Amino acid sequence: DAPREIAGGLGLDARSYGELLHDVLRRMVQELGTTGFARASPDDIAQAALVAAREIETEWPLRKAVPPPLLWKHTLDLAVAEARGALKQAVGEGTESWTEVRFGRDTDDGAEHLPWRPTASVTLERSGLRIAGAIDRLDRRPNKDCRVTDYKTGVVPPETDFKLRGGEELQRVIYTQAVRQLL
Repeated sequence: DAPREIAGGLGLDARSYGELLHDVLRRMVQELGTTGFARASPDDIAQAALVAAREIETEWPLRKAVPPPLLWKHTLDLAVAEARGALKQAVGEGTESWTEVRFGRDTDDGAEHLPWRPTASVTLERSGLRIAGAIDRLDRRPNKDCRVTDYKTGVVPPETDFKLRGGEELQRVIYTQAVRQLL
């Protein structure tokens, strides 16, 4: 990715930090496995966080603009701590969990660990509107009940209409509709 101009200092902007957090979460859940996640102990989660942090610490500077080394290490440590906190959310025995679950894409990137193909089509009822997206986290319990989690890390732009809370509530509704159609 081309480096973005860093606004407001040497650290990552809100969007880049959100990408970092999502990457940490995705790697941690992949490390734990979709079904093993429910049985993960705090030590398992800590180990998965360590693996994710090591990978990202070396990979990201090769692909993206990152802060100077000391600030980069601190930023990554913060993202890992947030990800560990997010994954402490109880899921229950036998629950399957996925992160960055894409749908409605033009191409299939071969993500075999997902519950459906990324090219799976989703159309909103009555409107006929086709949508695409990436669900931050999806948990499916053995009884087939699902929980959709959308992590919010950025700052809502000031010109946003706050009646929809920057779109986050609308986004959750759309993602829930996608899960209902695809599962």
